[in-house]
Amino acid sequence: MLNYFRQKRRKIINTFFNKLGINALTNEEWQDILKKFEYKCAYCGIEFNDRVIPTKDHIIPLSIGGYNIKENIIPACRSCNAKKHNKILDSNNLPISLFRSWFFN
Repeated sequence: MLNYFRQKRRKIINTFFNKLGINALTNEEWQDILKKFEYKCAYCGIEFNDRVIPTKDHIIPLSIGGYNIKENIIPACRSCNAKKHNKILDSNNLPISLFRSWFFN
C-alpha cells in the first residue's frame, strides 16, 4: 500500500515539474553532457561508438526521487549503469571522471 502512495506522489510531482519544464532533459542538454565527458562512460572510461551506446545514468535514481535534469545525469555504458542499479553515489564511490568534469571544466 505504501508503494502505491509513493508512486502516486511521484507521478503528481513529475507532472508538475514537467509542466514547468524542470524535469525535462532536452536532446541538446544530453549532447552537451556527452561532450563534457568526451563521449566516454563516466565510470569505466570506455569510449562510446556504434557497439557501445551511451545510457543516461541518474546520479540520484528516478526510482528514489531523482529528476530527469542535466545536473542529475551522467553518461554510462550499459554494463556500468546496470551495476550501479538504483544506488546513490556518495563521495567515496564517485567516478574520477565525474569529479574532473565538475571541478576542472
